[in-house]
Amino acid sequence: MTTVSGMEAAGESRPADRETRASDRDRAAADREPRSADRERSPADHVPKHVVVTRFEARDGPLSSELRNLGLPVLLWPAVTVEMAETGPLEAALADITSFHWIVFASRHAVAAVTDLMATPPAGVRIAAVGQATAQVLRQRGWPVDLLPTEANAAALVDAFAAASAAATASAAASVTASAGAGTSAAAAVEGARILFPASSRALPTIAAGL
Repeated sequence: MTTVSGMEAAGESRPADRETRASDRDRAAADREPRSADRERSPADHVPKHVVVTRFEARDGPLSSELRNLGLPVLLWPAVTVEMAETGPLEAALADITSFHWIVFASRHAVAAVTDLMATPPAGVRIAAVGQATAQVLRQRGWPVDLLPTEANAAALVDAFAAASAAATASAAASVTASAGAGTSAAAAVEGARILFPASSRALPTIAAGL
């Protein structure tokens, strides 16, 4: 009888092959299962360390405040700064503020420039804001907003004044007496009003030309 070594019965495998297949199965199972680090990671791990605000605004500015209300840490890092080049003309206008009927604000920078010189809103003078962000800054500083367009742009503000003026004219035609003092509608004080518009030297002419 001749014995031949190295022969294996059908259906059997060598130990090394069994170990290889077992290792492959273990790796496949590991790929299907989430890693422990992934399982333990919470949504808080995805919250950014800081949200960098590059616009020029105070710590309590509208964008920074909104981000903080969402629970996000804010880092102010303005890419540009806005400064008053000359305060003389604005100071002169504010010294004679009782001669104006309206102050029109087209940016939060204009709000800061005026309220830094005049902390209290002048009595009998109405306030218009170009949009919600500007209006928010005004209200934060204790100033009312009497006219606010539905869209935050200069053309919409001019249209809002035109609509208020038309309403005032219609009221006059209907013999409805209205006073331009405090407590009356915005429309009553638009027609023939004197308007103070503090703005940057680079501001677009839309509002100045339209009013």
